[in-house]
Amino acid sequence: MRRPAQPGFARCPRRGHSIAFVDAGTPELAIAVAPAHIGRGAGSQMIARLLADAAAIYPAVALSVRVGNPAKALYECMGFVIVAEITNRVGGKSFIMRAPLTWPL
Repeated sequence: MRRPAQPGFARCPRRGHSIAFVDAGTPELAIAVAPAHIGRGAGSQMIARLLADAAAIYPAVALSVRVGNPAKALYECMGFVIVAEITNRVGGKSFIMRAPLTWPL
């Protein structure tokens, strides 16, 4: 049986070693949701948990999302704002998004 989502993670990237690099103190979040489970809340639950856990340690988090990915709307609802547009590793366009963690989650 396929799991609806892969574990999310947060890591503190170094310049040149991360797609979503904002600054040395802002960790990059990443999640993956199985296609059959997109739109069923798995991604929302993972992001909410990652934000809650990260808020105890960091003032903000960042992530990257491809232009046109519907998950961008979820990230915006969860407080993320676009801080840059980049060319991603496959040559397409992605947004770097950042969320402050100073508000109640």
